[in-house]
Amino acid sequence: MIETEDIIGKVFAITATMVTYFKKLQLESTTSTTIVINPPILDLQTYMNKFQELVPLTEQCASLYHITIAELLLN
Repeated sequence: MIETEDIIGKVFAITATMVTYFKKLQLESTTSTTIVINPPILDLQTYMNKFQELVPLTEQCASLYHITIAELLLN
C-alpha cells in the first residue's frame, strides 16, 4: 500500500497490470506487477512539467485523490 501523502507530485512507472471494468475502468495488479516511484527516466522533469500543464492547478489539486483511467485517456 502507498499512502496518499507519499504520492503527491511523484511519477509512477507501473508494469504488468490489467485494465478491468467494475462500475468504472480500473487497473488491477498481477503477480508480475512492479511499481517504481520517480523512475530513472531521462528528462523525467520535462514529462512531469508537461502533465502538470494539462490541468489547471485548482482542478489538479481537487482531482489528486480520484482520477479514472478514462479521464486520464481524455487528457
